[in-house]
Amino acid sequence: SPAVVLVAAEAQTAGVVQANAGTITVIATPTAGWSAVTNTLDAIAGTALETDASLRIRRENELQRPGTSPVDAIRADLLTVADVTYCRILENTTDTTDVDGIPAHNIEAIVKDGENADIGLQLWRSKAAGIGTHGNVTVTVKDSQGFDRTVKFRRPTDVSIYVQVVKTVDVAIYAGDAALKTAIAEAGNLLHNVGDDVYQSTLIAAALSVKGLLACVITVGFSAPGLLNSLVIAARELARFDTTRVTVI
Repeated sequence: SPAVVLVAAEAQTAGVVQANAGTITVIATPTAGWSAVTNTLDAIAGTALETDASLRIRRENELQRPGTSPVDAIRADLLTVADVTYCRILENTTDTTDVDGIPAHNIEAIVKDGENADIGLQLWRSKAAGIGTHGNVTVTVKDSQGFDRTVKFRRPTDVSIYVQVVKTVDVAIYAGDAALKTAIAEAGNLLHNVGDDVYQSTLIAAALSVKGLLACVITVGFSAPGLLNSLVIAARELARFDTTRVTVI
């Protein structure tokens, strides 16, 4: 039987390029022995040029960098690292491990996107002397004296969200189930950040933007089919949506 190989790929065009599951099927440069290609899940879309609203938010974050609050300053510094899209700092100022599992006198930076090495170096430069770092990613960086230093931070844990949609449509103009699945998956990934709970009301708004959809009932779950109106997402988790996990009835 033919071998199946998993590889990473990225779009040649910058920006928000969508590629839903099963839509990457063309081999641009045919190669002997390579017979087919596909993507089993939706591709992760890129980002568009920065909007005025995003610029204002980034400006507010940067103004906090020289401030007197260490946590705010560290977060602002990490948000300047290339490709980082989210950062949250947890700290434990006590002498014992806290309820979040953070050791005494440690900070935990929860960071989305960006390169591990870049994040680790910036975190080392930003944190106060004598304060430890905690997380599920370990990076070794060199300080200004040439010594190796171990820095830890956390990547959020992806949580797969399943969505069930019971629809009422105008069949004459309905854009189709594929368009409905795409609208829900895209909105879910765009509107939820680390630690954000999932509410079906958020997804209904996206669904109703699909042409010809008159009404819908949406439920969500951590497994299929979804049976709840909302889901609680932990502070270190990130809700992730995919068209392959959206069921339309």
